[in-house]
Amino acid sequence: MKYRFYTPLLGWQLAMLLVLFCRGPFVFAQAPAWKMAITMPTDGGYSGFSVVSALATSDGDDLYLTGMFESQVSFGTITLRSAGYRDVFLARWNTVTQKFVWVQQVGGAGYDHATAIAVVGKNIYIAGSFSNGAQGSGIAFGSNSLISAGGTDAFVAKFTDAGPTSRCVWAQRAGGVDNDGALALAVRGSDVYVAGKFESPRFMAGTISLINSGTRSNPTLGSNGFVTKLTDDGSTGRFVWAQPISTTEQAEATALAVNGTAVYVAGRFDYAAVQIGSVTIAYPNQGQLFIAKLNDAGSSSSFIWAQQAGDNLYSFVHALIAKETMVYVAGNYSGSTAHFGATTLQNSSGIASSRSDAFVARLDDAGSTAAFAWAMQPRGSGDETAYSLAVKGSTLYLAGTFTSASLVFGSTTLTNVRPFLQRNCFVVKLTDATTGPDWNWAQQSEGGDIRYIGGLAINNGGLYAAGGVSVPTNFGSYSLSGPGSSQPFLAGLDDPDLANVNAKTMLHIYPNPASGYANVWVPATGGATMATVTLLDALGQTLRTQSATPYARTVLDLSTFRPGVYIVCVQAGSTTTTQRLVVVR
Repeated sequence: MKYRFYTPLLGWQLAMLLVLFCRGPFVFAQAPAWKMAITMPTDGGYSGFSVVSALATSDGDDLYLTGMFESQVSFGTITLRSAGYRDVFLARWNTVTQKFVWVQQVGGAGYDHATAIAVVGKNIYIAGSFSNGAQGSGIAFGSNSLISAGGTDAFVAKFTDAGPTSRCVWAQRAGGVDNDGALALAVRGSDVYVAGKFESPRFMAGTISLINSGTRSNPTLGSNGFVTKLTDDGSTGRFVWAQPISTTEQAEATALAVNGTAVYVAGRFDYAAVQIGSVTIAYPNQGQLFIAKLNDAGSSSSFIWAQQAGDNLYSFVHALIAKETMVYVAGNYSGSTAHFGATTLQNSSGIASSRSDAFVARLDDAGSTAAFAWAMQPRGSGDETAYSLAVKGSTLYLAGTFTSASLVFGSTTLTNVRPFLQRNCFVVKLTDATTGPDWNWAQQSEGGDIRYIGGLAINNGGLYAAGGVSVPTNFGSYSLSGPGSSQPFLAGLDDPDLANVNAKTMLHIYPNPASGYANVWVPATGGATMATVTLLDALGQTLRTQSATPYARTVLDLSTFRPGVYIVCVQAGSTTTTQRLVVVR
């Protein structure tokens, strides 16, 4: 069927299309409301640790979720049942239709765990760990299967999104005779980077061998970190190089980011000094965290610099993002103080090692060296952990959990109705300005228990967080419940900044083109407290009118409208603004 597009023919509609919007500084201190929240229900039992462990976005309207489940889990009308103790899922969620498009199951008779995801075009990469199980059958990725060398091994796999379906293209393992696993993943073009830890005396990545530097009599108590690169040759993945993060005690690489030929890796070490390339970081000294830079020279690599941070008790890095020469890192620490270069953070609970504080910090890469620019934290008396980061321009988004009765982000305070008994989710926005970082707003969940935040992603004008939750719990007006005590979840909210709104006086519609529905950010002009949104056809005829609140989001239901060009007219006080809206199928 062909559709003919028209332009407005009536003079007053045409004139409205030429309205110029006033521009000025954009300030948005009020937290946006949650716009959606769903769970993937489990089978009604305890269900262990069923969570979304990683979240990524595509260039379109889709989010990709990976994680793990026990027994049974449902994604809309699609139900998976585990083949063993714990299996992996990979799912595609469309933000426009608000439905799962497809779901893939990966697993075997043993313990299978996905920890990381990356998306490049139609290619989806996941990484994690797996074991053989009692039958020694390993793990199945569709027609591809892997067998562990012993204990748990790391895996990395490539899937291709074919629209309504997907398939695994290749899968590779790395490891040795003991427990090894992948904890982080980053992709640039056909270069696939994986990081994690290995307890095996010898760790094999293809034909590349790394030797564990541990000297403990019980090798399962010691671990070394690793970073390795694979080349995606299309139908297979090939290991190119691997680098160890060596210590005689414990070390692991937990986060990765790539920017050009620079590969950034972060993690933690304990009980002894750590060797990262030619750099030796003493223990204890200035904390248990490391952030290091590798140069990828193609068929080889070398560490350029390594920085130490955190505290001397329990410090963890959960997220790492590289943007130009800025490297952002987030996690938590439990000591009385945490050091980030010249910046020292004080544990706000006042009880070292008993309560953990969340942190976010920026490191500036000067090429051959690096230095911390700033570090900051919220204030609360309980446990706080920052799990995930997302960045757009100079805006940074941070997600995590807290048990404090109150958690303070600048002028915003979040509250917990059952402090120290349940963990609420927080999502906070901060601006990294030339004068320093500043908290903008913070939003939270209420009730239930957020067990984990596995990812934070920006997509289609929205911000999405995913993880694991013990229900019932609430994300604003969205109440989540279900038969399982632990369920994977996905929740989203809107921030006008993500839709490139740079003034209160601007009308913004997204997605545009739209299918099914469109979000309309109503401008705030002339002090109006109410507005009217009118949808017109291309001839200027009124199709729908609804009330709206200025400087807020309203939703247009487009499910009954044919594809074509429409006009959205917003009347707020004496001011009228218009914008064209294209409806597609």
